[in-house]
Amino acid sequence: MSGLTAWAAGKFSGAKIGSFAKEIGLNEQIRGRKIIIPGYVAQISGELEESMPGWEVIVGPQEAGDLETFVKSALAS
Repeated sequence: MSGLTAWAAGKFSGAKIGSFAKEIGLNEQIRGRKIIIPGYVAQISGELEESMPGWEVIVGPQEAGDLETFVKSALAS
């Protein structure tokens, strides 16, 4: 299911992602506090920041084909 389709169906929201991260103990599993969301669902970034305090929410590209360029650019900065 695409991120946009999941968002439209109410299955992909900042609150649900934050709840899942807490449920699986994501804070204890990784050191980095950055999460990248698909560009098509950028509108959930504020809700996600509220659900995951201390995390940096980064809006990624809209198309999966642009991920390689996006990641290379993000790693270079």
